[in-house]
Amino acid sequence: MLARLIRGGGPENIPGEWPAVAIRGALLFACTGELFRAGMVHPGKSVDFAAVCGDFSGVMSGWYARAWGLPVGNVVCVCNENNGMWELLHHGELKTDAVAISTGTPAADIAIPAGVERLVSFCGGLEETSRFLNDFRCGKTYVPGADVLADMRKGLCVSVIGTQRMINTKEGVKRAIGYSLSSYDALCYAGVQDFRARGGGNRPCIILSQFAPEE
Repeated sequence: MLARLIRGGGPENIPGEWPAVAIRGALLFACTGELFRAGMVHPGKSVDFAAVCGDFSGVMSGWYARAWGLPVGNVVCVCNENNGMWELLHHGELKTDAVAISTGTPAADIAIPAGVERLVSFCGGLEETSRFLNDFRCGKTYVPGADVLADMRKGLCVSVIGTQRMINTKEGVKRAIGYSLSSYDALCYAGVQDFRARGGGNRPCIILSQFAPEE
């Protein structure tokens, strides 16, 4: 809502990516402050941050907040069946002509995450970004340089959560503690569980809800 106000009125009244990044970044600072105040995080310790892939500004807000000095340890990027980011970080290639798979979480049904060029720019600079965009325009497979890929993997972890796992997570959390998660927050929650099971540690993790529970 705030991003729309910043952008102004009119038919193009759509949140821009930079306002969305800035607002989420501010919320991350506020949430981390609350965790410190509650004694859940202590000086010298960090928190993790998880966001659903699709609109990549959610993931980048955690990446930028860490660069701005927030004690964010790992940024966990969670995909549904559209797992292009997993392919990029684990296999070193991103098919720019991939076709999105339809699921029950349509906001994450994007084959090439919107705004992923910001990650490319942060890790590789303007020349690497130009190469990525050229591959994207031509429908070619983007293969980052070894140094760029290594920088992407530093502090960015990708999990893939299928639809049934998402549904099971929603039902399990509701049954265990009575809390209703949206489908997207359930993706994030399950992704964090997988990240921890792979040895990612057990730090407090912040998930910023973007959608209300369906029920």
